[in-house]
Amino acid sequence: MKKINKLLIVSFSFLFVMTGCNSKDKSLFLDSDNIIKDIQFVEEKNEKLHIDTNILPNIKNGEIFDYSYVDDKIYYIVVYDSFSEYVNDIDIYCYNIKDKNTSLIYNYHDDNINKFMCDLRATKEYLFWIDLYGDKPYWRLNKMTLADGEIDIIRKYEDSNSTSPPAISISKNWVSWYELPEGSEDIYTDNNLLLYSIKDDSVILLQEKVYRASPYYEAPICDNFITYLTANKDKTLSINQYNLDTKETFEINTNSDIDERYIIDYMSNGSYIVWHDGNYKTLIEPHLFVHDLKLCKTYQFNTDNKSVLCSRIYSNYIMVKYNNHIDNNLYFYDLEGFTKINVSNYLDNESIDWLRNSTDNYVTSQFYDKDDTGIIRIN
Repeated sequence: MKKINKLLIVSFSFLFVMTGCNSKDKSLFLDSDNIIKDIQFVEEKNEKLHIDTNILPNIKNGEIFDYSYVDDKIYYIVVYDSFSEYVNDIDIYCYNIKDKNTSLIYNYHDDNINKFMCDLRATKEYLFWIDLYGDKPYWRLNKMTLADGEIDIIRKYEDSNSTSPPAISISKNWVSWYELPEGSEDIYTDNNLLLYSIKDDSVILLQEKVYRASPYYEAPICDNFITYLTANKDKTLSINQYNLDTKETFEINTNSDIDERYIIDYMSNGSYIVWHDGNYKTLIEPHLFVHDLKLCKTYQFNTDNKSVLCSRIYSNYIMVKYNNHIDNNLYFYDLEGFTKINVSNYLDNESIDWLRNSTDNYVTSQFYDKDDTGIIRIN
């Protein structure tokens, strides 16, 4: 069991909110009265983005369930019998993009104990994933050293008594996840936010009483910035950006009613904070926001009631995937030049899944094309 350290808890148009903040401000209150409308993104041809697609070899005709893309390697989980149930036969493969070779780096087979494996995440040196097993369910956070295949258990159910299995996020130096202590009175506001320092091989309790609307939500890390939600006394939600280097927090009170609107896909790269929300009752009226930390301006995208599947930050771009009958395309928005690229125009009939940031800061996604499963990387 790892020792836990406890830190000091501390035409597509958009609108922008004049916040009046300066570089010394540590918090921001969003006020809809200051919204200015009708600033346009101009669509352009793709002369900026490099798009790679790779079909993953399916060695034994199983289900490719999860993946992680780093450097020139794609690691992926293959399960057999069914990917929706606990199984007793699971493989992890590594596909080398340069030489097109595939190698088996991990196999689980036990006729007596079935398990579920998820949240595969990779750095250049390590591979992390979650094992779920038993009826509770019990869970383990594993770390494999890629150089020698040695596996260490970083954290497990018995350490925390958290019945909510972790959903992990990763950067080059950190792994993050939430835990819900057993017996908690409020499953939304009683979450603990934990970090694993890859460099120090230690687990840290960063923040207690963190808000999480779903057990499937991550606490996203990009470089050394981690983003999470907290609930305020007036039943509004705040987005918090925590700098793991300086130990400073920047808070945005979204002025969003906790009972009426949900907030998801919140993340920061230190230059921009992005998130989107929606109405619990109608599941529409989506709002997509970007806060520019340098200019102290908050941009609210007018989505025309199109459903936002997910959004991610890459440098000064925000990537947005829509998911409805009006528009299911993938767009790249340039927040400096105010231009946009419809990335779907440059794909060959692939059905794009959820977006993800890799530890080397590319945007990646799993895609399906007829009988094949592959990974797309955009930079």
